[in-house]
Amino acid sequence: MPRYSEERRAAVVAKLLPPQNLSPHAVAEQKGSLATVYKWRTEARAKGAVPTRCQCPGRRAVVLEGSLVVPR
Repeated sequence: MPRYSEERRAAVVAKLLPPQNLSPHAVAEQKGSLATVYKWRTEARAKGAVPTRCQCPGRRAVVLEGSLVVPR
């Protein structure tokens, strides 16, 4: 099993973030295994380096206002 440097991992994870916003599938086509890309993304999320879903307070507020749901 090949070992990858932290720099390579960071470069791959960076492709998942803005401004590129590539899908894990697109990154895996360029850089290798889909399972590895998902693993590195999960590890980066655990460190707080990659946002998880629904971490967009502005977007959530718009959805709540649009559906007339009052947050508690």
